[in-house]
Amino acid sequence: MDSKLSKSAILGLTSTKEWRQSFTHLPIIRRMSQVCHLTYSAIIAAAFRNGDYDTGWEYMETMWKEGKEPQDKVFLEWVRQCGGAEKTEEKMALANILFRYLCTFEIFPQLPVIEEIAKLFKDSLGWSSHYVKLSSRGRCPACREELECLGVDEEEFKQLQPYPVI
Repeated sequence: MDSKLSKSAILGLTSTKEWRQSFTHLPIIRRMSQVCHLTYSAIIAAAFRNGDYDTGWEYMETMWKEGKEPQDKVFLEWVRQCGGAEKTEEKMALANILFRYLCTFEIFPQLPVIEEIAKLFKDSLGWSSHYVKLSSRGRCPACREELECLGVDEEEFKQLQPYPVI
């Protein structure tokens, strides 16, 4: 079996209840090339869809370490899991996990994902949302709060000073 066939097998298996069988194909791909973001995304989405959240986030971390970014379907599946939770507290907890990972992995989701998150908060949690444009200073026109500035302290500045800005 070659890496292309293994990738196809993974993409097929992850859409079935036998999605865990896809793990056996990863070593084949790794022997011949790198696992691409499409393959990882399929595995992560399948893990989320089947309630194996730890495995999904574990593969997400692997992707991040390899410098790859997941497809939107990964986050859309997580939002579906949030919406499927029975209790409000559970929905909030799952949403907070998503936000924590987005922050940790420095991922800025695409508009379809943002829209689904907004829909989840509006429909399931009774929240409202507004699309706003922040000023260059980071001030929100709706709530007038200002984002925390990512400044450099004196010590960091002195360490960076000798290096030219490109």
